[in-house]
Amino acid sequence: MEYGCLIEKEKIENGRVMDENFYRYVGWSISQGELDKRFFSEQTVRDISLKLKELLKCLRKDGRAIVVADRVIAHMMSEVFYKNRPQLGNGYFMYTIPAAEPRNDYETMKEMVIEMIFHNIKTEYEIDENNKKLTIWTSVLGDFNKHGLRQYTDLKINEKNINKVRFNMNY
Repeated sequence: MEYGCLIEKEKIENGRVMDENFYRYVGWSISQGELDKRFFSEQTVRDISLKLKELLKCLRKDGRAIVVADRVIAHMMSEVFYKNRPQLGNGYFMYTIPAAEPRNDYETMKEMVIEMIFHNIKTEYEIDENNKKLTIWTSVLGDFNKHGLRQYTDLKINEKNINKVRFNMNY
């Protein structure tokens, strides 16, 4: 939102937008739900950032922490919140049949954000590590390199047997 302005600036905590519904929907108003306020708070971003910093220490060989930017965390929080579905059911069964465990949407969404960011960073880091092992000779040598990479795909050989019981019927 480079040139636009927010309608409810005074209700936004620290002037930072974490709920990207402001960008999705024109005239979006801040929700007054307890889950919304708690999930899109500075404390939640701090908790997620600390947990990610702790988890991402294992990726680097020198043990230094990888710090994820708050805007990345806020974006992922918004995506998870946007795709989250509340407890489903109708008037007859939703409240009469108890769940095995009470739902905690806040913790569930927080864990989903942590898991998604961790797996994305881990995958990118592993791809970088594997790409550093490759040289120009890997692509030149083709089948004979130590990584098992090829310059081209395997040729597909038609190994299907001919249908020996093939016959034509005319009606």
